[in-house]
Amino acid sequence: MLRQSLHRRALVLRSLIELFDPEYFALDRDLIQQVGAANSMQEVDNELRDFMLDTRNHRWIRMRLRLRVSTTRLRRIARRHLRPQEKAEGVRSSPAVPPT
Repeated sequence: MLRQSLHRRALVLRSLIELFDPEYFALDRDLIQQVGAANSMQEVDNELRDFMLDTRNHRWIRMRLRLRVSTTRLRRIARRHLRPQEKAEGVRSSPAVPPT
């Protein structure tokens, strides 16, 4: 899932980054795990918001160069998997998270 949700630049540089810092994408993997455990788009949105506010994410290389998960892509993936479940349960989806 990490590969599918990374920004393109991060995808290209992933192997090199992990060679020098094997834990670089740990925050991203944690987010993917939390989103995977979500039962609604509201929970997904909360996790994505927390991820963007996490101070470990505020490093220049992660934010400006986008060497991290794309919250827009991850939200889109989650929506594909949660929408059928939410429709069956009659739950309304939450508003979109601003793109990153």
